[in-house]
Amino acid sequence: GDNGCGDVCGVCADYEECNGGECYIEAGSLWDVAVYAAKISDDQEWDPAWSPPDAYVMVWVGGKEGVTGIIDDQYEPVWNEIILQDVEAYQILTKIQFQVFEYDSWTGDEQIDPPDQGTVCEITDLDESWLNSGAYTTTGCGTALEELSFLFAPAGTGR
Repeated sequence: GDNGCGDVCGVCADYEECNGGECYIEAGSLWDVAVYAAKISDDQEWDPAWSPPDAYVMVWVGGKEGVTGIIDDQYEPVWNEIILQDVEAYQILTKIQFQVFEYDSWTGDEQIDPPDQGTVCEITDLDESWLNSGAYTTTGCGTALEELSFLFAPAGTGR
């Protein structure tokens, strides 16, 4: 939209503001957070028959909690699922917390990473470029979770 800076910035996106001749993401702009995919090590026994894990992800940002569905028997599950809506940009850029689990109806769910059950993984190094690009991939916080990818879009756009 019009940024009130005339031709200095050009036209900033609706979720940006003009400051010093450049467009910046507004701290209070609203974003949707999706879990896209994961890559899980295949060198661990997840189920009794050495089958791949039945994975799901829990995510916390700015006091909001989201949970993906369960993807059965995949070392590289793809959710592509919006799990948090209307999260302020500054909350995403401050801290994303997550845990990845292996669903097991027989023995109870098991946290995939890290080895210490109950530990919450954190991403605290995001900057505006990750929001603008619409994606971020972390290398996990242990050894079994090799990658976890997030997608970001301005709220309601489904970008």
